[in-house]
Amino acid sequence: FDTSKSNSYAIAVGDLDLDSDEDIIIGNVGEPNTVFLNDEKGMAWTQIELGKEGADTYDIMVVDLNGDGRLDIMESNSDELNHYYFNLKKIK
Repeated sequence: FDTSKSNSYAIAVGDLDLDSDEDIIIGNVGEPNTVFLNDEKGMAWTQIELGKEGADTYDIMVVDLNGDGRLDIMESNSDELNHYYFNLKKIK
């Protein structure tokens, strides 16, 4: 699903768009992190860049931080601020 040349050091899996299939979040070094929304049971993926280029992400986690029933994303970065992203609405 990921054909980029980025150096990936972290991965998390969870249903971000609440469509009953698992989506993938990749933590990269030197490039933006990437969300891959599973469109057709693993046969097609929608790619979304997350964060800014240049952060070195070594850990990604999905958890419902604000209790709204949607998975949010937390990233742990080296020599950079750590970030979290609230999943406030349906992604699609």
